[in-house]
Amino acid sequence: MRIASAAALVGLLVFAGCYGSTEPATEVQQDAARLNARGAADNGPALSHFEYGPTNGTGFTRSTDERRWPAGASGAFSERVTDLLPATPYEFSLCGQDAGVADAVCAQKRTFTTVKPAGDGVEAIFYASPGPPRAVQVRVSARSGPAGQQPSGSIRTPEFQGFVTCLRVVGSRAAVVAVGQDSTQNDPGPEYLWYTFAGPAQGLSNGGRGDGTGPSCSSLSLGDPNFPTPGLYEIAIWDSP
Repeated sequence: MRIASAAALVGLLVFAGCYGSTEPATEVQQDAARLNARGAADNGPALSHFEYGPTNGTGFTRSTDERRWPAGASGAFSERVTDLLPATPYEFSLCGQDAGVADAVCAQKRTFTTVKPAGDGVEAIFYASPGPPRAVQVRVSARSGPAGQQPSGSIRTPEFQGFVTCLRVVGSRAAVVAVGQDSTQNDPGPEYLWYTFAGPAQGLSNGGRGDGTGPSCSSLSLGDPNFPTPGLYEIAIWDSP
């Protein structure tokens, strides 16, 4: 297995019997994109997959399912990936190998940025362990107008599920409060859960929970965060003009 050095093949991955090139992403949306490539299995069957991940200091590299190509296959192909963070830069590359070869080689990287939604928002996923598999510990999805009006979304943990009642975004920092039910509590009334965030690469700050409807977002400090373990979270925060 080797990487082509000829000028005409710069950016291609080349094997004894196949080659491929990463092509620009298309159909880029808030939470999805289509990853594109071209390749050929010139001398026997081959395998390929895409690797992709955010480049803003959060998250980790993911891989699409492996595809198997018969000998002689050639042309363009793609994979649609979902569950991406909005307003976030990503990079991706085609990776592959001849069938029977142990290690894959990756072609050149391409980049794209997912679409920024209107208004203010936070999307955050915090994982319980480095994994895989990566068990989700906290999932936050919050939206509002540019001044915090009409908040919507949810906060979910293994014990808590609640609807967002307020969202405050100032630059790359945010506060979110949700009201719902905590499975560890026996009383019939509502419980609340709140978090403050700094991002994208700084992560989760303070949080709290209790009975009732909780604090207002304007009362929560957006001070310096407590940094979580790198790679254990993905977060996007956007603030409308």
